[in-house]
Amino acid sequence: MVLNIDLRKNLYLICREAIHNAAKYSNANKVELTIKAKKGNIEVEIKDNGSGFDLLNLKPGNGILNMKVRTKQIGSALNMNSKIGVGTTIKFVFPYPHKW
Repeated sequence: MVLNIDLRKNLYLICREAIHNAAKYSNANKVELTIKAKKGNIEVEIKDNGSGFDLLNLKPGNGILNMKVRTKQIGSALNMNSKIGVGTTIKFVFPYPHKW
């Protein structure tokens, strides 16, 4: 599977930011990155077992805002789930072959 340069860049930067956030803020001892190809889509999930946070009281910083913008650029949306004491999961699905 060959992804074009813009898609690769956005995919890399989204994953890097999610992993950075987990390492810096979550106190997790495990972070999983899963990428699956399914029925014309690619599904990406970054999951940690950290402290989690309250999504309703989240004040998104530049990192989260940038991930949202980048997922929109690749035809997706950022889905974040977090539970205090359990961890955080970030997931997005984008079409492949990519439609520009």
